[in-house]
Amino acid sequence: MSHTEPLWLFWITYLKRGTVHHKAFRKFLRADLASAGKTLSDIEMNEEKLHVLFVQCCKKAALMWCEYIEERHGDYAHYMKLAEEELAQGGLTFADIGKDLESLEKFKRVSTK
Repeated sequence: MSHTEPLWLFWITYLKRGTVHHKAFRKFLRADLASAGKTLSDIEMNEEKLHVLFVQCCKKAALMWCEYIEERHGDYAHYMKLAEEELAQGGLTFADIGKDLESLEKFKRVSTK
């Protein structure tokens, strides 16, 4: 993306790719659209499509935090809390991201030794 493209395009591109920064990027998207005098419909987007992107981002972020747990990158409780928050915000479950809470809990014992 070149520096001459509008900022809202940057935010929507990253939301479509999936990002853990989805809450901030969604806020920035709205602000930059307003500054440009545009609406979601001007960029072929609507609240429903934006919500779908939000849920996809929550799913991707929760999966990333679970992978951190599995790869033992640090504090189990911290990453589990982040995963649970993303799942809750997206209305998702561990099963929705292909994870089993019971199998993740085995890393709790490993990381707290």
